[in-house]
Amino acid sequence: MSNPPEHSAAPATVSAEMEILLRRVERERRARKQAEQLLENKSMELYEANQRLQAHAAGLERVVHERRSRRWRWSKNPCARRASSSP
Repeated sequence: MSNPPEHSAAPATVSAEMEILLRRVERERRARKQAEQLLENKSMELYEANQRLQAHAAGLERVVHERRSRRWRWSKNPCARRASSSP
């Protein structure tokens, strides 16, 4: 005569535990999908912000270059220096 294992549970209890586990897995799956979507959205926002910053930096570099060129031309032109220093 064999005795049933000590941890045997009624079929209804196993089924209820299985339902709980399945709901937990589904909740975790939805949470992971949400996290992945959030990460994708934030990555796109960062990429777009970086593109805007790079374009702005390039514009500022052009302004700096233009001003340096003007200053250099002014320093090489004695007539422009005298005209700007006259009252």
